[in-house]
Amino acid sequence: MDTWLPTGTVTFLFTDIEGSTQLLQRLGEQYDTVLTAHHAILRESFSAQGGREVGTEGDSFFVVFTGARAGIDAAVAAQRALAAHDFSRGVRVRVRMGIHTGEGRLVEGNYRGLDVHRAARIAAAGHGGQILVSETTRALVEGSPGEDLGFTDLGEHRLKDLEHPDRLFQVTGPGLLSGFPPPRSIDFRPNNLTAPASSFVGRERELRDIRKQLRENRLVTLTGPGGTGKSRLAIQVAYELLPDFQDGVFLVPLATVTDPSLLAPAIAQVLGLRQQGTASVEATVAQHLSGRSLLLILDNFEHLLPAAFFVSALLGETSRLSILVTSRAPLRIVAEQEYPVPPMSLPAADRLSDLTALQTAEAVKLFLLRARAVRPDFDLTAQNARDIVEICRRLDGLPLALELAAARVRTLEPHEVVRRLNRSLSFLTGGPRDLPARQQTLRNAIAWSYDLLDDAMRDLFSRTGVFAGGFSLEAVEAVCCDDALDLLELLAEQSLVKATLDEFGARYLMLGPVREYALERLEESGAAAETREKHARYFCGLARNAAAHLQGPSQVEWLGRLEVEHDNLRSAMAWALEEGNDEVAAGLGWSLWMFWWLHGHQQEGRRSMEALLEHNPADSHRTLALAIAGSTALVQGDHAAANRWFREAIELARAIGDTERLSFCLQSLGLSSLNLSDWDTAVACFEEALDLFGEQGNQMMVSGAWSNLGTAAYMQGDLKTADQRANRGLEVARRIGDPVSTYFALYTLSQVALARNDPAAATPYLREGLAVAGEVRNPTRLTYFLETYALVLAGGGDLERAARVLGASEAIRQTGGVPRYIYLAAPDNLYDRTLEMLRSGLGHEGLEQALRAGRELTPQQAVVYALHGRSEEAILAGGPFRSVETEPVEPA
Repeated sequence: MDTWLPTGTVTFLFTDIEGSTQLLQRLGEQYDTVLTAHHAILRESFSAQGGREVGTEGDSFFVVFTGARAGIDAAVAAQRALAAHDFSRGVRVRVRMGIHTGEGRLVEGNYRGLDVHRAARIAAAGHGGQILVSETTRALVEGSPGEDLGFTDLGEHRLKDLEHPDRLFQVTGPGLLSGFPPPRSIDFRPNNLTAPASSFVGRERELRDIRKQLRENRLVTLTGPGGTGKSRLAIQVAYELLPDFQDGVFLVPLATVTDPSLLAPAIAQVLGLRQQGTASVEATVAQHLSGRSLLLILDNFEHLLPAAFFVSALLGETSRLSILVTSRAPLRIVAEQEYPVPPMSLPAADRLSDLTALQTAEAVKLFLLRARAVRPDFDLTAQNARDIVEICRRLDGLPLALELAAARVRTLEPHEVVRRLNRSLSFLTGGPRDLPARQQTLRNAIAWSYDLLDDAMRDLFSRTGVFAGGFSLEAVEAVCCDDALDLLELLAEQSLVKATLDEFGARYLMLGPVREYALERLEESGAAAETREKHARYFCGLARNAAAHLQGPSQVEWLGRLEVEHDNLRSAMAWALEEGNDEVAAGLGWSLWMFWWLHGHQQEGRRSMEALLEHNPADSHRTLALAIAGSTALVQGDHAAANRWFREAIELARAIGDTERLSFCLQSLGLSSLNLSDWDTAVACFEEALDLFGEQGNQMMVSGAWSNLGTAAYMQGDLKTADQRANRGLEVARRIGDPVSTYFALYTLSQVALARNDPAAATPYLREGLAVAGEVRNPTRLTYFLETYALVLAGGGDLERAARVLGASEAIRQTGGVPRYIYLAAPDNLYDRTLEMLRSGLGHEGLEQALRAGRELTPQQAVVYALHGRSEEAILAGGPFRSVETEPVEPA
């Protein structure tokens, strides 16, 4: 390392050889010769531009420059020299380089600070032969004199451990390689990991051990009491293992899933799978994961232990799937490798004078970091060291307890925190003996925070435990108390709730252990039954309000609202079924049927309605349950059950004069009859339903009935009648602005046009239908439109584009478990017909290559590509579905 290093604004450069371990294994002792030449080339290039070598480790360099241009010129010269050098034996040494300009702050002779970490992360995101630079560095050299170099904007990327995304640029110019894959950022592999709200502290040994265990075992379970940091540790492991799993890493939060039978639906929801046809959710998940190199994190499993058999079955039915579980108890299945998560390392009580040594303890690091978040000037001093060590040791190094204690530093000094903890912990020996000691400690840390609340805050805190998956201000004021905003802000300051923002506004979350404590207090208060009922009735009302908005232009927004509140809706349904409140259960089912259908939750809806039917409810509630159970069975392709339930519901609805349920079931029975080619029954049902919907003023269902009559005519070969009826449906759908009824009519009209051998007439229907189906995010209809449009593209000679669109449809079918033509046993198999045309034009290899490229597109990208044929680079930056420009087709 150079003895003199610059400070102030400097440019950091990190490098390392890509694939160095493989190169070492290949070359053996000759690798030393290659490494020596590599070092010489880099040192000569860097020193020529005034670079100062900070350090080397193996094949890696850390160099600093006083100017951004010097750093870039040095990197360019090094890459060109490496490319020109003859390493013998056909060896190519590919070096990735990352550059960032920031503050050069020296502490004990070493650079410290976030800018150093950012430069290192930028280098790690690159590929061999590539030079990546930060936006700061690029801005400093833009327009400055120099050789003919350029910068390619690679967009924003999330880099490991950095809270906010960074915009990266690739240096381009003569003699530099190009054509690299996307940067190896967190977004490099498919994942649903979000940037943590706070930095990760310590745990190097645990991270190393768990990575090793996951490479040797396909199922690893992190066990330990609540508050040991299992979830945060698992997420950090996931970030570090992203490059190892080609098909991605996905976190499945289970804290709010109360029924073991809902494990598979929870996994399906995270993976974006939609249950369709006769296949169970479990089978859909297993089929999707079969052959995929993917890591699942099942977080908070302890209350779902009966579902361990499904985890075992998944491992048995897949070959490349790995699963990381966090749980307070092991799953106890054969494939499991348990890893008990220890508390954070504690400071030595006999080394209080060595402040540097104290700060190496993980518990002290975490406490200080979280304390500074609420009090920026807080630090470890000779005066408070004893108290901070005492806090860490009293709390046994449990992360959640430390964070709760650190939050009190906002208003208390460490010695005051110790005094309060002493009083709070005094009753430990009197607590339940069957609870782990550390769980008692965590319980007491939460109790201590609770004891600091006034009566109004305590009451609100305990009542908010009834919410699953978070809550809005409106919900808490309806269920718990009026004017809750100020109290919620105070609870947030106590770290008992967390305030966040989503697309619908403010939302409040509680950590799992904190929510458990709140529920205990709620039970003790005697207000549990009242609060649970209020919760259920509020969410029944929310679902009813949403249902009124699901027929019209705000449908997409309200579907999103229901998805956000899905855990609370499940909780409300569970309460209604447990309490035998058939009114609430039936009302929820009737309000949620379209949400269950469009978002792929059919199995959940069916189970709920079957449970309600077991109660032998009153005729009015039974009619509702039969109608919704039948609709879920219909979408699943279980026509025998659907027909049985619809016919009983129709009989009951006629008997009690319930025309709303009667019309719904008639429409649904007609759809089921279409699948069984029972044309007469289908048409009779649609016609009677049409009259009833008209009397009720339900224009969405009027549109659907006309479209269904058009489908029935089309399937019988009466194209003129089909066209007339589907156009009637489209006219009504246009008038009310309803997306679902719009794409139903558009699809039937496209099929009629194709049956007339008029692809030009079909094209505008298909283009608009693609955009609308994509916006609603209904995988079934989206695949219909994609496959039909692929046929039109192929017929017009655009074979490459058609094949990619077909490949995208295949991927959506597989992900969503979508069978072909749930409601429409098409007389001509579009998929096979298109495939044969493409194979003839592209050849087998060309077709497979295009299909593979299409399978890589997301549904959003598939819609944009199908409509515009934009390059893959362009569609990766595509906007939402509603931004796709299509001309609405006026009804004929």
